[in-house]
Amino acid sequence: MPRPQKEGIDYFPFDVGFFDDKEKIKPVIARFAADGVALLLYLYCEIYKNGYYIKVDDDFVDIISMDLRMNKKKIRQMLAYFIKRSLFDDKLFSTVTVLTSGSIQRRYMFAVKERARKNCAPILVKKEYWLIPEKDIPEVNVRIENVLTSIKVIHFFDIPRKNEVIPRKNNSNSVENALKESKEKNNTYIYFSSPLLDSSFGLYVMSRRQNGDALSGEQIQLLKEELLSLSSDEEEQIAIVKKATVSGWKSFYPLSKKKNGGKSQPKKTNKFDNFKGRSYDYDKLERQLLGVE
Repeated sequence: MPRPQKEGIDYFPFDVGFFDDKEKIKPVIARFAADGVALLLYLYCEIYKNGYYIKVDDDFVDIISMDLRMNKKKIRQMLAYFIKRSLFDDKLFSTVTVLTSGSIQRRYMFAVKERARKNCAPILVKKEYWLIPEKDIPEVNVRIENVLTSIKVIHFFDIPRKNEVIPRKNNSNSVENALKESKEKNNTYIYFSSPLLDSSFGLYVMSRRQNGDALSGEQIQLLKEELLSLSSDEEEQIAIVKKATVSGWKSFYPLSKKKNGGKSQPKKTNKFDNFKGRSYDYDKLERQLLGVE
């Protein structure tokens, strides 16, 4: 039985300009001095231990008063002021007594990013408590998908997907089937939603790896962006990737000088000008890399 997924985080980033915030922090200090800062940091720690929010119950103020040795009335005053200064979301607190904010959730997503990548598992969040709009998600390289009615799942890009069968066209094609089985067996990345483009790009990465040139996640992302910038046509994208694979290139180039701003392909150098260049068979190379012949 798998272990339950940990929701909280062990530490969170702390901005060195925290005390310079004139809109939120300085007014808190001016009104409540050190007690205001102590309570705010206490709340942040409790929130991040839980994940990205805390539910305020009847014992909430009593526990804080005991831990921080503060007056309960003052705690309630400070909490109300925090919400007034938008340190926490007013709507969520007034409707469901939950303390969280958009900035807290952004820090949380950044903190759990590597955990999700390492564990190859999505991060579950409660839809009714989630504040970050989907259009703002790409800034931390995540996307959100609706699941059920009250839960959202944060999937981080380039996470290997376990036991996922990718539908392929022409299932009788032995090379495509071999590539699909290889991906499932080795738990490799899914690069593109298009099966044919994904197969070609995966073969390119595999070829680079077998030539001793392992690519980092950042390099792969840059290659994907470069390919998409060269062409928006899927067939042409596949042709570009295949050309780069058989030529042993470390980048992608347009198929002709007339396309994509006239970017030219790298000129091949050959010290033995009296000999003809070697011609590669892409299909044969693909079968060799996949070990099907």
